[in-house]
Amino acid sequence: MDIKQEIQSSGTEVKSAVVQIGADIQQLKANARANLPLQSSLKDIQSALKTYYAPYLFILRVSGDELDLKTCYVNLAIVEAPAQREKEKQDLKEQAAVFHRMLSFEDVERANMESSIPLEQLFDKRMLRDGNENFPKTILVQGRAGIGKTTLCKKLVLAHQTGLWRDRFDTVLWLPLRQLK
Repeated sequence: MDIKQEIQSSGTEVKSAVVQIGADIQQLKANARANLPLQSSLKDIQSALKTYYAPYLFILRVSGDELDLKTCYVNLAIVEAPAQREKEKQDLKEQAAVFHRMLSFEDVERANMESSIPLEQLFDKRMLRDGNENFPKTILVQGRAGIGKTTLCKKLVLAHQTGLWRDRFDTVLWLPLRQLK
């Protein structure tokens, strides 16, 4: 079985891994509350996740060639939500009226390029919508097919595994939702 078929058929494996990770986390919480010795340490869980994610942390090109994730570039920028939503509504109306090939890149005018964010600073303190400066609790990654959402998620997992954000997050879970049925 080639890697593409393996990834496509891994929906069941993802579900069972999520269930197992959830059970391990619940066990850790229960043991911590009861002051019982841990059966699985956080280090064990991190190691298991690293092993599990290893076969997925690459990009499979249309040609079938694998691209090392470390060589991929992800351009992040804050997109103003109200303007973005209105633009997307208009785009959907236009697409419904006439089928046309979408551009192979996001429209630059949608993004505030002055708000460009290097990957390493994604979880740094910033001015939030409520006017306070704090760490973001939620980051919504949104975009049309092929724009790089999955690549970004893979890069986040890889960055955490190589030591980034270890002071803020014990572990990073990447759940490819397209494989959940």
